[in-house]
Amino acid sequence: QAEALIGLAEGLIRIAAIGSLCGLVFAGLLWVTSRGLAVNAVWARGLAGVLLLFILLMGFIACVSSVGGLVRLGGLGLAMLSGYSIWMIWRGFA
Repeated sequence: QAEALIGLAEGLIRIAAIGSLCGLVFAGLLWVTSRGLAVNAVWARGLAGVLLLFILLMGFIACVSSVGGLVRLGGLGLAMLSGYSIWMIWRGFA
């Protein structure tokens, strides 16, 4: 029984480590993008568009999930804000 708990703890630690690494990479990409958008670089608009498309996809996935309620509403809001942000970036407002 102790071995099962140790295995569960190791699994949770690995999941937390992978989540932390993904968050760190995402934060780094956002930092690089913000530096490029500050000087109106074209590559930064492209990278921001790709990041926002990823967030838009997550919002759509939340909208069609079977969880329901606030998760679907939050996904819809996330998708709407991402779509608006993509429009803002490609129109040149950001």
